[in-house]
Amino acid sequence: MLVVKPKSTGGFYREDAARLASDAARTPRQQDAAPAPAAPQPQQPLPAQPAIPAIEVDRPRLRPDPADNQNVRRPRPVGRSDEDDELRGWGVGRIIAWILLAPWYVTMAAAAIGVDVLFVKDLLGF
Repeated sequence: MLVVKPKSTGGFYREDAARLASDAARTPRQQDAAPAPAAPQPQQPLPAQPAIPAIEVDRPRLRPDPADNQNVRRPRPVGRSDEDDELRGWGVGRIIAWILLAPWYVTMAAAAIGVDVLFVKDLLGF
């Protein structure tokens, strides 16, 4: 004969839940035990609410910009000229930065190409 053991915690929780439910059914509810309220009391007038002061702003209200079409070229903002769009010249700081960073750029490019070569080599089975 095959005997199956129930889960070890299943019986405990079921018994505990049944006991709690029966205890709750036997005890009187707080609403039933509370005495009925006496005669209704007259309503007290509500306190006067303070007046809300008007807020005056010394500038016009903000409005959202109209929707713009990104395919249409807009005129330049006032105070901006074509000279602002020119490329900056090669200064001493820029030359030193290129000297310091060029080896890093070359190393990263070589590593990327090496990874690509290894991938293709593995893909083709060489």
